Amino acid sequence: MVKTDGGVGWISIRDLLYYSKQNEALWAKLQTIGVNNMSEKKLFPHEADLLEAFELSKDWCYVKPKPEAAVRSSRGGGGDEEQFHEEPFEDVVVKPVPYADCAMLRRLEADVAAAVRATAHLSKRAHTNGVSNLFEAGSFAARRGAAGSGAGDEGLDLDSLGKHHEVLLRSGAKQQAQLYRDRLALRRNLPAFQEGRAVVDALARHDVVVLCGATGCGKTTQLPQLLLEATRHLGSRILCTQPRRISATSVAERVAYERGEAVGGEVGYQIRFDYTGDPAKTRLLYCTVGILLRFLTTNPMLEGTDYVVVDEVHERGIHTDFVLLILRDVVQQRRAHATLPPLKLLLMSATIDASGFLRYFDAAAALPDSPSHGAGTPDPQAADLAAALGTTRATARALLTQHGGDADRAAEAFLADGAPQTPSPHDGTGAHHNFKFDEAHGYGFDVAYFSIPGSTNYPIEEIYAEDILRDAPAHVTILGGTQRDKKGRNEWAHDEGALWAALQVAREAAGLPPPGKVSAKALSNLQTLVTKPLKVDVELIKGVMEMIEAREEGSRSRDAEERKGSVLIFVPGWQDITDVINALEKMQRAEGFAWRLLPLHSMIPPKDQKRIFEAPRDGERKVIVSTNLAETSITVEDVVYVVDSGLMKGTLYTPDTNIASLENMRSPRSSAQQRRGRAGRCQPGVVYKLYSSIEWHQEMADHDVPEMLRTPVEELCLQVKALGLPGTVRAVLKKAIAPPSTRAVDNAVTLLLSLGAFDAGGGEEVLTSLGWKLSLLPIHPCLGKMLLLGSLFSSALAEDEEAAGVVHTGRGRGKGAGRGQGRGRGGAASAAAPGIGAELIQSLLSVSSVLSFKSPFVLPFGKEREADAARKRYGEGLQSDHFLFADVASDFEEMSRGGRGGLRRWIDDSFLSETTLEMCRKTQKDLRSHLTDLGIPPPPRGTPNANKGAKESDMGEATLMAVIAASLNLSFLPPGARTLGDIAGTGGPMSQCHPSSLLADLGAPVARKGRGAPVASTPQLFVVGWFERLKTSKVFLRDCSLVRDALPLLLLLPHCAKATGEWAHKKNSNKEATPPTVFEVTPATDAAAKEEPLRFHVHCPDAAALLWELRRDLAVLIDRVVGLPQGELAAEVRRAFATFADVLAASWACVRQHGGGGASATLRARNYYR
Repeated sequence: MVKTDGGVGWISIRDLLYYSKQNEALWAKLQTIGVNNMSEKKLFPHEADLLEAFELSKDWCYVKPKPEAAVRSSRGGGGDEEQFHEEPFEDVVVKPVPYADCAMLRRLEADVAAAVRATAHLSKRAHTNGVSNLFEAGSFAARRGAAGSGAGDEGLDLDSLGKHHEVLLRSGAKQQAQLYRDRLALRRNLPAFQEGRAVVDALARHDVVVLCGATGCGKTTQLPQLLLEATRHLGSRILCTQPRRISATSVAERVAYERGEAVGGEVGYQIRFDYTGDPAKTRLLYCTVGILLRFLTTNPMLEGTDYVVVDEVHERGIHTDFVLLILRDVVQQRRAHATLPPLKLLLMSATIDASGFLRYFDAAAALPDSPSHGAGTPDPQAADLAAALGTTRATARALLTQHGGDADRAAEAFLADGAPQTPSPHDGTGAHHNFKFDEAHGYGFDVAYFSIPGSTNYPIEEIYAEDILRDAPAHVTILGGTQRDKKGRNEWAHDEGALWAALQVAREAAGLPPPGKVSAKALSNLQTLVTKPLKVDVELIKGVMEMIEAREEGSRSRDAEERKGSVLIFVPGWQDITDVINALEKMQRAEGFAWRLLPLHSMIPPKDQKRIFEAPRDGERKVIVSTNLAETSITVEDVVYVVDSGLMKGTLYTPDTNIASLENMRSPRSSAQQRRGRAGRCQPGVVYKLYSSIEWHQEMADHDVPEMLRTPVEELCLQVKALGLPGTVRAVLKKAIAPPSTRAVDNAVTLLLSLGAFDAGGGEEVLTSLGWKLSLLPIHPCLGKMLLLGSLFSSALAEDEEAAGVVHTGRGRGKGAGRGQGRGRGGAASAAAPGIGAELIQSLLSVSSVLSFKSPFVLPFGKEREADAARKRYGEGLQSDHFLFADVASDFEEMSRGGRGGLRRWIDDSFLSETTLEMCRKTQKDLRSHLTDLGIPPPPRGTPNANKGAKESDMGEATLMAVIAASLNLSFLPPGARTLGDIAGTGGPMSQCHPSSLLADLGAPVARKGRGAPVASTPQLFVVGWFERLKTSKVFLRDCSLVRDALPLLLLLPHCAKATGEWAHKKNSNKEATPPTVFEVTPATDAAAKEEPLRFHVHCPDAAALLWELRRDLAVLIDRVVGLPQGELAAEVRRAFATFADVLAASWACVRQHGGGGASATLRARNYYR
């Protein structure tokens, strides 16, 4: 304990020495007692002299040497922490909370208590979705008429298939009927149309139909349409899911076109932010899988829907597998229901692994290659036995399998088991039904399998990389990896003999002719291609484009000059799209090619995505550069050439380390087949495969790993509880077709508990109000909490400022590239400032958009140092990557209002990506729309300069950092740690801030500036908020912020408790324990209990008691009002959050005052004491 100008406070020996070295006179005095370096061991013998030098008594300070093990431990003492040295307790490291304005805290307590009373009626408010379902339940009797119970064997009108024009003629729509007939001729050529009668009939007779329809067969457009026609008289309604938004909209428009009508009538679509349909008319709705999940949230039995078609099920997306889990139960419950008609399920794909899906619904199902169950042909023996016993075909098949095909023995066994079987546990009606679930036989669904051949209309030529390199222009050279790349692949291929032998084997396995004679350069290029890291080779793509031009030049007649086949290039991600288009633009200018270059990515606005369907001008070639977005359900009719990189972006997740990374990986053969099928629609097609037959044979898997097994599952766990599925999250997800690991689920639940999205009660997770709202936002739960919590402050501050006519004072920074002058304190008032409320939510939208996509900063090869220096200049004094992202987004808005030249200079000098900034701006717009849909529209924005002035006030910075810190993952760097490798993160390995972060040097030793220099290291406890952990050469934390003020953490973190142990109590002059002043963030789960908790020390006991009461009332208030529409927020709630912002601003100012003069001193050692 030390005496200072501000009173008495605690300080460690390490900080004592540090601050002593800053005072030359004091340091000279200490040197007289033999203390001439930072060694604590040399200090202990001079304890009495030290006390005398600081005029302290023995009663006021007790210095206890730490054990040697504790000195080496990452949890040792020193610096910005507090230590309580009362024998016999161990040293304890804490983060101080210096704010102690009890009067202000009592005012906040009173306002929060009033808000809690005013919202008492919201304690049990119902969850509402806010997403309308175009398929409402309605009146089943009125909708179905005499058909009554639903689509059955006798209910379908199979004779009406392809005769919709007759219905139109009877209704007087002659023009539409003629359009339908004209377009029917093209449909009749499609295999799916030809097989449609059998598929529709099978779907009526079975619960589930699994269909493998080759690319080009027309399954996506024809089968749902034929089902629509067959069930017209029943009024049945059909949902058809698509994996992507562009697929849902384009397919719906195509089907409506074939029917001679406008989309939005009988055929509609619904995607995020866009729905076109009529609840009274629409009977076939194309939608994304995410929209179907939204429907299930408010309509768990899918009342009003009779058929669900899940298209492209082979992709095994995380939401697709999850929706199958739910639909399996819904199909079961609907079949057992007394009043609801059965729900039928059709699973479709071009490259489906049918066996896994068949077994998922019926463990005893015969596989597609089984002679007893051919494509679309039910097992007659099982059908006869099922009819005789009054059970399902699936149960009958299982019985026959058990008894060697003997129907008599199977029937005897069935009757001996005590049939009829018991009702489903999910059936509340008690109605009889004839199915049950067991481990051997599954759910007992009737499942059928169909296979439909494909039709690309024209033959497709496949050219592998070895053939491309043999015929490529002489200047094409494959470049190997750089020093920044990971280790290469296939080291054995450096041996030419081994490579040639492997090539012959691979080509024979693929049914290809032996490789022809190749040049030494072509063989060298092939070696490099096979061994290099998985990256797109832009030079090889340029070579292929040159080959395409030469190919057509030699075969095209003059009359056909204007008929140039379009090219579709598949690459993994956005950066690859940018690189390829930039390279092709340069090539186009140099060679004079007439190309229309079009990017296709999920982040591109839908209106720009649809440009790929537009016909090119005469003499022009359309070149589409796309991710796997164009792989399925999208048909660009004029594509002749496909260039397949054989790569895709994929997430790799390791549950044991809780680390996810987005990497390039080999696409599976199923994806390659889908890409191949995009060619050959209007004339013979060509597929250029930028991988060798060796890689096709040895590296590519048949199918992709299910996304549920290779990604974190936080959002999925939220959906489990939002849908009200019974049981624990772990138990529910175990029913998935490919369930995630237990560790992955536990990691996700731990995060959601720490965010406050879940409460752990009675052994089962309980969804909180915050968790419900998070489930409705299409972003990571951490970012969703950031926006929802920020909206409460934003709404309160915006109204408070409007009522008071407040104009905030900013600490303005000059704009432009590399603003090295840093942040000033003070500055002129911003007369146009819209206030902190608008800027707060805008900053959070900017941060969320960047974290949802990618950093706008680029790192050009060969200019890494310049780019790193520019980024550091831009973020000088911020100590927060999130603040940096918000500043860049604000400056981008400002610079976009000026001339194009100034914008380009700013982007180039700051090493930014304009395309990434544009994508982030679009994401901001989408998130604004989502918040508006939830009833919490962000306040209107002002000018970028005015917004920045508001944000850079104490209240703006304090509130922004409080919301960010309370929403992100937290790690802390204990004092005494020499490197950031000693950051202890909950639930993960030791980490350090990524080199691209502004906190990359956090905790690093400060360079000495001469003999006897006072600074050797930074003896502090740092708290860091971060969004992503990834592993490259080391385990890094990306997108970090230094959390300087612990007060918002103490008040807003869900799992916080009073620390135990006598050391947690201050002692007064009579050595009597005062109320606890130390609090700790408790582990969210038992699995995280081994981690050292983060502790906070409140210096003032009265303030500690007030803060403890406050955090409990705030938790209740936030749970009640988070995500509540602004119009429903009581005045007391707004007043409470406005007062809360005042307290945060005062605490922030207190921390800055004790931390030194400017923000740039934050990374230097300091101690907060009072």
